[in-house]
Amino acid sequence: MTRLILSLALSISTLVFSAFTEVTLVKFDKMEHDFGQIDQGTPKTATFEITNLSDKPMIITKVKGSCG
Repeated sequence: MTRLILSLALSISTLVFSAFTEVTLVKFDKMEHDFGQIDQGTPKTATFEITNLSDKPMIITKVKGSCG
């Protein structure tokens, strides 16, 4: 009986959690871009295409570049 109650409580909490969790699926055309050798003072740009695969709006709140 205890296992049944515990299992039921776990199932209900999972349902409640998933109801309030929004998932936005996105697809990137590429995840990184190698600029190669760049001369100082020469601006370079790269374009990344992002496709929203869900029916929910996608809000980009933070973009971080890296140097390696």
